[in-house]
Amino acid sequence: MLRIESADHDKCCGCTACVSVCGTHALQMEPDAYGFSYPRIDNDLCVGCGRCTRVCPTMAADAQRDLKLQQCMHSVVALASDPTELVTSTSGGMASVLARTFIRQLRGVVYGASAADPYHVRHVRIDCEDQVSQLKGSKYVQSDMEGIIPQIKMDLKDCRNVLFVGTPCQCAGVQLCFPNHGGRLWLVDFVCHGVPSQQMLNDAYKELGVDVGSVAFRRKDAGGKSEYGLFLRDKEGRLCYEGLYGYDRYITSFLKGLNYRESCYNCRFANHRRASDITLGDYWNPDGKYSHLPGSRFGLSQVHANSEHGEALLNIAAEAYHSEQIPISKLLAHSEQLRKPITPHPESQLFFSTYMQGKSFIESCDTALEPFFRRYPFYRLKCALRQLPRLVWDYVHAVPQFFKKNTP
Repeated sequence: MLRIESADHDKCCGCTACVSVCGTHALQMEPDAYGFSYPRIDNDLCVGCGRCTRVCPTMAADAQRDLKLQQCMHSVVALASDPTELVTSTSGGMASVLARTFIRQLRGVVYGASAADPYHVRHVRIDCEDQVSQLKGSKYVQSDMEGIIPQIKMDLKDCRNVLFVGTPCQCAGVQLCFPNHGGRLWLVDFVCHGVPSQQMLNDAYKELGVDVGSVAFRRKDAGGKSEYGLFLRDKEGRLCYEGLYGYDRYITSFLKGLNYRESCYNCRFANHRRASDITLGDYWNPDGKYSHLPGSRFGLSQVHANSEHGEALLNIAAEAYHSEQIPISKLLAHSEQLRKPITPHPESQLFFSTYMQGKSFIESCDTALEPFFRRYPFYRLKCALRQLPRLVWDYVHAVPQFFKKNTP
């Protein structure tokens, strides 16, 4: 009998599906030296039933069996119609729109990643709209799924409608655990680049010398522009650290694809065939075509309906968002991870070997990305100098207009 330990280490995505279905508790998730969890089997408890292999997303994808992968039926660019929802979301706020609609109109429960504890990002269950804020914001770290699949099983058994929001591999694991859900389970994934481990993030906190009360990886300025960074607040809500891309080691290493889980670089689900009913992602509006949508300067989302089940949910939520159709071919060109897994950074192995030797997280990033960090301040200066003539030109023309308008 094929058993879960026969799955290649570089393919295990850590979704916990195998652990969740084991009837003899023969499997446990244990972290490796980098903080990524993998199933470990107790041979004394294992009865060789094979349930773990049947729900493993990567083994199912490799064998081309059981897992239902669906191509996009139609796609839109969308954003929340509620201005508060939009401004407080990472991009267009569509995950929050779906969560609120699901709770309000379908009387359902929602599962999604929460960073309420910045030292332990994990999936949680919510069943009222006041809790949707717990799920807001991008989490550039792997969320802990421990105990979630058994909770979903209980909700489905109680005939509750369930909305699960997670990475493509997490959605695949949940789908395989509940092939016969009677139309009560909706899966929503997002365009995913990859995930570092919680251990790495916690190491970054420690090395920065801050006691973190909350964490964010994206923020919007007053004009709606999205900034990538590591933004930390203390337990009183005061901003105690902010580091933008190019300076902060954690967010820079993430965006460079330096330190993801091994399976992220070989992801079976980084393509246009999805295990989910709906796929969400950022949309940067490169040609300005969707700027006419109300509030578009505060962020846009790409939304893919991958099944009739997903399309039905989007129709139920239709009054809560603005949208316009976009060809799927345009989105495939816009988002590389809808076509293929991210390519490892050329110095990824150097990072992991340095980190394995006991060097600190920041020191490991500096070792691997030293040329980039050395050049980046000069690059920013060069960009600023390029913009200087335009700023001077705008100023020269704005001053006379100001006096003309304000002179009696």
